[in-house]
Amino acid sequence: MRSTATWLALAVLAGFASDSVEANEIRVFAAASTTKPLSDILKLYEQQTAINATPVFAASGALARQIDQGAPADIFLSANPKWMDWLEKRKRLINGTRRNLIGNCLVLIQPQAEPALPPLSQEFARSFKTKRFVFGDPAYVPAGEYAMAALKRLKLWSVIESRAARMPSVRHVLFLIERHEADAGLVYRSDALSNVRVHIAEKIDPNFHGDIVYPVAMIERPNTSRATRQLYDFLNTTAALTIFEQHGFRLLDKTCSD
Repeated sequence: MRSTATWLALAVLAGFASDSVEANEIRVFAAASTTKPLSDILKLYEQQTAINATPVFAASGALARQIDQGAPADIFLSANPKWMDWLEKRKRLINGTRRNLIGNCLVLIQPQAEPALPPLSQEFARSFKTKRFVFGDPAYVPAGEYAMAALKRLKLWSVIESRAARMPSVRHVLFLIERHEADAGLVYRSDALSNVRVHIAEKIDPNFHGDIVYPVAMIERPNTSRATRQLYDFLNTTAALTIFEQHGFRLLDKTCSD
């Protein structure tokens, strides 16, 4: 697996040694939930090419709005299709570059070592009369949109909504739970696995929300560099996808139960 991944990575990067860099820097705007794997991928890319790619991490909705307002993004990796659809309608993407890259799963988390909560049910909702629930703001955070959809499908939304804190990114959700400032929350599986101070209390049935996929695309700019295109292609190599999977993301040919 490692030799195959390395070979594919090198194949994508072939030609860099003899070509001059066509841009000073590549900027990748990416969902906050991809912070750890994408940082590792960009580090690998720089080691292989000596080309610096700078990530900007935040909620997908906030990043999409910045791109629409002219922020200098070369590549956008969104945590759901909604904000990519929005940019596509506004003609901000380079035609033909949009594709689904990876997937994820939704989980309920608690602070590490806390007593187990009841499964997501009416009993769970009643327990939160004295507890604090947290999730990403559905207006900007895709994980929050999926969380809201799941809670509605489970008929818990009307009970939990008024007592839940809506945060600007998944990192804020994790921060509150790991510090015991919230008792439970809904995040992506990759977020939960990246933090040793929280644990997964329950895996959410993917039938309770839309398919969690992360689309990626190149952004329309006056002078798109060849290096940008090669980084975009590198994200889809076995080497890059393996890093995503190691961080708890779901490859598109797998399910949450795999």
